[in-house]
Amino acid sequence: MMCCSIGSRGALLSSYSKKEIPSSTTLTYEGLFSENFFKINQKEKNLLNNLEISSANIINPLNNEKETWIGLLTKSKYDGIGIREPIDICLLIDISGSMGMNIKNSSNNRLDITKNAVLNFMKNINDKDNVSVIKFNSNADVIIPFTNGKIFKEKFDNFSENIKSLKDCWGTNLYIALLKAYDIMKTNSVNKYKRIIFITDMEYYEDREFKDLCLKSSEENIFITFLGISEQFNTELVEQVAKMRGCNYYVIKNEEDIQKYLIDDFNYTCFVSDINTRIELLSPNLKIEKVIGTGIKESKEKNILGKDEWFPSKHKDYENEKFRNNVKFLMLYFNRKNKILPKPILSNFCNFLKCERKIICEIKSTFPSNLLKGEDNNYYSEGGMILIKLKNDSILSNNYCQFSIKCLGMLDDKEHNNTISYNLKKSDDIYYSDNNIREALSLYFYAKFNRRYMKICNNENKNKRYNLDYLKSPEFNENKNTIMKFIESNYDVNTLKNKKENLLSKYIEKMNTMAQKAINYSQNKNYEKYFDDDDDRYF
Repeated sequence: MMCCSIGSRGALLSSYSKKEIPSSTTLTYEGLFSENFFKINQKEKNLLNNLEISSANIINPLNNEKETWIGLLTKSKYDGIGIREPIDICLLIDISGSMGMNIKNSSNNRLDITKNAVLNFMKNINDKDNVSVIKFNSNADVIIPFTNGKIFKEKFDNFSENIKSLKDCWGTNLYIALLKAYDIMKTNSVNKYKRIIFITDMEYYEDREFKDLCLKSSEENIFITFLGISEQFNTELVEQVAKMRGCNYYVIKNEEDIQKYLIDDFNYTCFVSDINTRIELLSPNLKIEKVIGTGIKESKEKNILGKDEWFPSKHKDYENEKFRNNVKFLMLYFNRKNKILPKPILSNFCNFLKCERKIICEIKSTFPSNLLKGEDNNYYSEGGMILIKLKNDSILSNNYCQFSIKCLGMLDDKEHNNTISYNLKKSDDIYYSDNNIREALSLYFYAKFNRRYMKICNNENKNKRYNLDYLKSPEFNENKNTIMKFIESNYDVNTLKNKKENLLSKYIEKMNTMAQKAINYSQNKNYEKYFDDDDDRYF
């Protein structure tokens, strides 16, 4: 399952398509994980949220230090089937002048591709769905009013002509388009699922009003999807919006992509499975150094209950049988002594007994993932991987721990809890428990190295350790070759052969091309640029 609200695809490949070296913000670890496939050892049949856990002891290829990592692969009973409920949709079609530009490797322009996809999408409307369509450039106009699916089918020919007649012209104003769509949804929407879908090349600068309206819409469960039909679209803006509850975005690089996300994978693109998901580590000794793949910073544990309302059954560990038995034993002991413990004292005892919880991430919404069957007859999930780097001084010879995952189901409005146990063994040998963590780590170091020189070339500066002199030094080429070997040896192309071979070859090709551009850049600049190589704690 997609483990957070950003359903980004193609983050790496699209970011390298420009002539200049793009900002490091266009390349995220989460984006890389989302376009890759991870093996599901056992398909989830019953639980809304579950985890498959892996671990690795490695030598960091960039600094030769020993490191211990844990991998969490999120999965759901909706993976591979998606969700298809009645939905209210408002499609926003960008008809600005830039939509008249041809898309890469196609004779059709962006607007023509959009019109063809929307016409195909309209054929798949269900009777209980409701649909409206707005065209926008500098202005916004409704071209198909909010219409029930059954009536929509009867008027399909007339509505189709409204789509076919669209012409590109003028500029882009996302805010007025969103405002009109929001008003339509607030006035007319009747279904539980509500979604506004932008199809745009996103050549639009940041707008405070626009982001505020996106947030307001998200909080009212009117979610937003961006289909960015350009490799140069404003990823920084949509990354911010996609962190909001229920929102996501996808990069459209060709005609097949828009067909995939708008039609083929509609049950995954537009339906949130759960919200307010929290993943925690329960361990007496393990400490987290960094979390990779969530796009959201680690947050501190909150004290939910006040002292005056505390009692054992409301304790956050009460569902744990071992904890309950310890509390019962404690209370029984004092009852036999004819003593009554005041609540604050009893609370302190129970807090002492509990296993320390570390919040790994709090995710506003998750989406089900499509599953592909590999040559080995196993199923592979798109994305859903989270990496956790542990502090070395916290790892004992044997580390029994538990991971808890809690969420609120979107369909049933019920809370769902699940706890998974894992025994992490300390070892001085290089060790990977499975290929999932092996591949995820190869992608992590690949992105980390690329982000390093992207930051240098874009003046994203803080630390003097890496600068233009680094790009001119033998160390740069040594690092590049080391990372290339690391990903080639750890990235398994024998399953989902065509897809993974294509991804790997593109990664290697792009890194070679961009590294050479960085070297050329350093030779043509006579001033230094610095950055902080350690500011990648959460991506």
